[in-house]
Amino acid sequence: MTYLAATGCDLTYDMKLRHNSAFVRFWLASSVSDFGTYLTTVALSVLLLLTLYGTALDKGRVNAARWAPYLLMRLLGPSSPTNRPPIGFAYVGSLCSGCPRG
Repeated sequence: MTYLAATGCDLTYDMKLRHNSAFVRFWLASSVSDFGTYLTTVALSVLLLLTLYGTALDKGRVNAARWAPYLLMRLLGPSSPTNRPPIGFAYVGSLCSGCPRG
């Protein structure tokens, strides 16, 4: 057993992350979110290419439009000493994606 004086924590070498319930919840939520993002990306590609008879250029335009709010807000937003995103980042991103923020 090791004691960290700076944090006041006892650490054991056999402690696993899967035993930490907060981490398990975080990992599951992140996994579900990432899977949903991947599924949406594939669904948009299939919709565009098969149903709307789009081209590879159209697919590139859809992907560019999906990432444009993030790029613009990173470039135009002010930088802060804590490296937090600007306040308008979430609002402009949600407006550009068509999801009003309440």
